[in-house]
Amino acid sequence: LATWVQNQLSTPITSHRKFFRERLSPRAVESYQYGIPGPRACDEGARFRRFSFTYKDMELSRGSSGDNAGNDGLPFTPVEIETMNIGGTDHYALKFNGHIRTILSSPLQYEDNGLLVTLPDGAYTICHLDEVVGDLIGNESFDYQFQLVVGELCTSSYTDRDGVADGKGDGATDEENIRVGGTLFRIFDMSSCNAITSGNCKRIIGGNPEVSLPDAFDKSQVSWVDLSNLDASSEILNINSEQTHDSNWLLQKDMSSLSCVDENGNEIPNPAG
Repeated sequence: LATWVQNQLSTPITSHRKFFRERLSPRAVESYQYGIPGPRACDEGARFRRFSFTYKDMELSRGSSGDNAGNDGLPFTPVEIETMNIGGTDHYALKFNGHIRTILSSPLQYEDNGLLVTLPDGAYTICHLDEVVGDLIGNESFDYQFQLVVGELCTSSYTDRDGVADGKGDGATDEENIRVGGTLFRIFDMSSCNAITSGNCKRIIGGNPEVSLPDAFDKSQVSWVDLSNLDASSEILNINSEQTHDSNWLLQKDMSSLSCVDENGNEIPNPAG
């Protein structure tokens, strides 16, 4: 026993906190003028993700506002699917708030009574997602990694506070229409959205889509940074790869000592504004 105790005492000290922090390493989801949460996109310590949609997107899509959804975007922002012909072949762009998140070579599908159903072009509310590429966490696959509402869409224009569902979305009774700057005031009712999502959420096969842009796509339409030529052993780190695989990456070097520009030569905006 004395020998065992002596061996334990002579073993180098390890830190659970250090181990935990290296693998937790959460992304900042907010940017403020006077409180910058992290480095710019080309600076050492910047974080990149390979999954298309985030928890914040889900909260916005379902109608949350304030602390849950942050300050970017409007409640009930849907995912938009748009078929695009690229190089003579149909591809499927997934957009959020009008911005391309990824372009897929195959359409989104879900299973219904043993049959595969393809989602047509249109707008869809996000029911649920996890911040990983695909549907695998660790060595286990889960059903809920990316779900969309099929059949209805959560919006801010289907109900009136204490009034009737006249489709005006004015947030008041018909006799007391409230206007702000001449525009009818909208009420954001997440409870009504919860009722819509109940029973209408469909698990999208393949989970949260990977961020991808086809070679033939005109990339001048987007702001992008090519990290493919970086050394994975010393210049960019795969964070928590045991659980989230290739979902999260940490830049370990400054990509430019002069400025932070994308592949189109445009300066990437500073999070401080």
